[in-house]
Amino acid sequence: MIPRLSSNTPLICSSDKISPVISPVGPTYNDEGDVVISEEEFVEIKHLKELKQTYRSNHDELKNLKAEVQYCQRLVDQCRQRLIQGETLTLPLALILPVVLKLLGIDVYT
Repeated sequence: MIPRLSSNTPLICSSDKISPVISPVGPTYNDEGDVVISEEEFVEIKHLKELKQTYRSNHDELKNLKAEVQYCQRLVDQCRQRLIQGETLTLPLALILPVVLKLLGIDVYT
């Protein structure tokens, strides 16, 4: 069986032939017993860690946004229920006053 070579398979070159260096199946260890990985594997592992961190921060942001949406939906539901029951809604004057002044044609920002 002829092994398939990838573009980064190391080769042993001699004057009469070129043959691939076929790694044994499984991890390679150094003299101290540590696993030796290629630069390509290192870059992939580093990229994976960055992706995991990005995922975690995006997931946390998503959870916060969902909680905020649920809070706003509860407020909307409460206001809708009060309107159905005929209660008057009390809005802060700071929200109402600019709208009323604009309807009256009074420009307070000039």
